[in-house]
Amino acid sequence: MHQPFTIWFGALLTLLAAAVVAASCSDEEPAVGEPVPTVVQLQQAQPEQSDPPTPSPTQQDASPTRSPSDPVRLLAIEAAALEHNGYWEQALVSRQSAIDSVGTLDDAELESLKLDNVRLLLRLGRADDAQAALDAIDAESSGRSLLLQAQTALARSDTETAIAAMQAYVNGDSPAWASIALEIARALVAADRGGEAIAWAERALGGDLPRQDELRALHLAATQLDILGEAERALAHYDSLYLRSPWRDDQSLALSRSAALQLDRGDEQAARIAWQRLIESYPEFEVSWEALELLLEAGAE
Repeated sequence: MHQPFTIWFGALLTLLAAAVVAASCSDEEPAVGEPVPTVVQLQQAQPEQSDPPTPSPTQQDASPTRSPSDPVRLLAIEAAALEHNGYWEQALVSRQSAIDSVGTLDDAELESLKLDNVRLLLRLGRADDAQAALDAIDAESSGRSLLLQAQTALARSDTETAIAAMQAYVNGDSPAWASIALEIARALVAADRGGEAIAWAERALGGDLPRQDELRALHLAATQLDILGEAERALAHYDSLYLRSPWRDDQSLALSRSAALQLDRGDEQAARIAWQRLIESYPEFEVSWEALELLLEAGAE
């Protein structure tokens, strides 16, 4: 009774197995008419694998190498940072440590550090210590050294030494010689040597001065010449001050003194013109009221 079912089930299994085999064979076999690739062709179709590129010697050397830091230069950098942030005493200590260590610093770098300490000592009001630091520098006097010598001497009320150092700077045709010539003139005036100051102020006017320094030089030269009674030269500088200065104080002063000098020379007409200009253009200044009184005394309406 069960034999037909067994026969039928076995036949079904056989058919299923044949179908699976046929399907697997159809996936692996190429389509009809399509050539089957050989082993050589398959090997040629594969991409060639090349060895990884070897870096060139220049590429190998291009990688940065970190050299050990120079402790002396680090001390100098630390000192500059401390000074910038207002820690002046600590900056002096760090910089002096760098100076004492020397290390890899050349002569120019060492001198620059020493001069930095001189400058900082002057900022701290320690002029005697600055002078001692200058005396310890064994090098030819550079422009910067000369200026620090002059500044130190002025701080110690040593006018002669300061003037000598500034003269050496000016005579060396340094870039800022005109401004330093003006500083010499101002130092001479402070030492009651106005006659010598005039020559230095006029020398400064022959250089390339900033506008404010030019006005200072004109004012100094005109005033000192006025004091010495050299009317012609004083008038020339007062006229320049009046024309070049944008400040009403300078202009009114120049007109007032020009009028006085013209009157002393006997040129009352020129004096009246200057007084009239003072009254009309600078009524808020006291010199204009003085000019009005002088005009009235001279018979002006």
